[in-house]
Amino acid sequence: ESSSAFHGYDTRVPSLWLLSEGDVVSDPKRIRLVHQKWERRNPGTVTEVEFEDSQHVLHLRKHPQDYESAIQKHFLHVRNADPAQYESALEEFLKTARPLEDAVERSDWAK
Repeated sequence: ESSSAFHGYDTRVPSLWLLSEGDVVSDPKRIRLVHQKWERRNPGTVTEVEFEDSQHVLHLRKHPQDYESAIQKHFLHVRNADPAQYESALEEFLKTARPLEDAVERSDWAK
């Protein structure tokens, strides 16, 4: 249920995806599939940064400069975007974020 909610999620809020082939928890192929779906719906809102060999949530520790650079670039992208576009997108996101959180809480991930 949570996976289908995530795959079908439709947002115009810019997102930054950090992934690695070395991640044994989150399959990078599945992450890319979701990324592609989101990008098709709202072109230009999805940024993907792939780290070559870091494990799950250890990108910052293994690649600090690349990680920090990705975060800074993403913030600049959001800051330089049309504020009106992202203000309405943020309102939309806040309306839909709770159902997505609920789906994740009901999933096996939360156990």
